[in-house]
Amino acid sequence: VVLGGVGPSPVARQIVEAFPFVDSVVEGEGELVMRDFLLTGRVDPVPARRIIRDLDSLPMPAYSLIDHRAYDAAPSIITSRGCPYQCTFCTEPYNFAGRVSYRSVDSIIEEIELVHALSGRRLFLFQDDILPINRSRFSRLLEGFRQLSFPIQWKCFSRVDLMGAELMREMAASGCVAVAYGIESGSNRTLETIRKGFTIETAYAVSVSSLDFFPSVHCSFIWGYPFEDMPEFEETLQWVRRFSHAGVTVLL
Repeated sequence: VVLGGVGPSPVARQIVEAFPFVDSVVEGEGELVMRDFLLTGRVDPVPARRIIRDLDSLPMPAYSLIDHRAYDAAPSIITSRGCPYQCTFCTEPYNFAGRVSYRSVDSIIEEIELVHALSGRRLFLFQDDILPINRSRFSRLLEGFRQLSFPIQWKCFSRVDLMGAELMREMAASGCVAVAYGIESGSNRTLETIRKGFTIETAYAVSVSSLDFFPSVHCSFIWGYPFEDMPEFEETLQWVRRFSHAGVTVLL
């Protein structure tokens, strides 16, 4: 039994010590560690981290083994790993130490074309923490979308303080039909405490303006922070109602 991913990684040793039936917990990226498990048959309780510097060195997923007809969700693709922000509730600063690794645009386009050829899908979800984090690279990616052999539609995650009308217009013209923002709280004190980097007023204004460009805008909120009091919880609920009334889809 081998665990990994954003949940187990930061508490790998505690899990192995607390649950004897767990043979190993992989911290961070798993491809190289799991390959070593398979090749050697040796399972370390908490193996050393194996950081992948060149994401293009990883093979393409074995999409030909998937029965794409069995799934109706948009295929997920990841074009980068990591996030430079230091939000205190998030595991990304631990897993990637604030570093972002990028795949080449050519490899991304190759993967999209492959999935489309095998499945006929035209709608894709990009699972990057923040797809537009590197603006020059993002512009090259959008140009790649426009040169695909089919008209793509796509969804992604971003931050409200990175978005502007010019960028959103360019995204929409390249096929973006949905964007999701992590807002996390309706209390500015809470946002400051978790180092989110923007105010709820900014988050609301950008989220509502995003509706002018994208058919669907999602905003996620967290409630129940250990330091949160009831008045702050009520603030979040009040802002959730405002977002919902404006036409934003809210995820609590």
